[in-house]
Amino acid sequence: MKEFIHFGLVLLIIAAISAGILNFVNNKTTPIINERNSSAQIDARKAVYSEANNFKENEKIDAEGYFFIPAYKDSEQIGYVVSGIGQGYGGEISLTMAFDLSGKIKGVKILSAKETPGLGDKIFNEDWLKRWVDRDKNYEFKVGIDSFAGATISPKAVHSELIKILKKENEHQLEHLAKNTKAIFYILKFDNFYKYGLTTKSIKERYRHLKNYTIIQ
Repeated sequence: MKEFIHFGLVLLIIAAISAGILNFVNNKTTPIINERNSSAQIDARKAVYSEANNFKENEKIDAEGYFFIPAYKDSEQIGYVVSGIGQGYGGEISLTMAFDLSGKIKGVKILSAKETPGLGDKIFNEDWLKRWVDRDKNYEFKVGIDSFAGATISPKAVHSELIKILKKENEHQLEHLAKNTKAIFYILKFDNFYKYGLTTKSIKERYRHLKNYTIIQ
């Protein structure tokens, strides 16, 4: 009986020491890992939006799990950067993208993915990623142009996530501005959105690429 108690105490001591060591290592390595992840995110933002020189995290917009970080060139906001996760053939596809205030993509970077080597992993190809520049939320995936020979799921997953992000940001902006401003305007022939509260300045800035809208004060 004493031997069992002694054996149990020994196991308990070993477990306590092991837990202490793991906790010590975790406390030492967690800040390093977080710093590396933060550095990787900053590098990714710069890579997808080379025109921007400042990304203001304190002004980020939380839209149902997506965090839109305002991108500035000096003191002028020129767009947003945001990260997302699509579902590819081999699992999750982590990416960062940037878009301007008119909703056009400025850059895309794949952070991580486990797609099939030689097929789906072509989503990492820089030339392919550059094709997404200047496309917007209305762009439809084209098999044979946006896909790869023998691989459609992976590139389509990237497309789906990009479009989802763009639509989510657009919906959030319209809802937010409608709740927080008083001026009323109509946008004609644009996604069937009507009667949203916006300031004149906001209209001209966000929809300056459009011609068919009427402002009502």
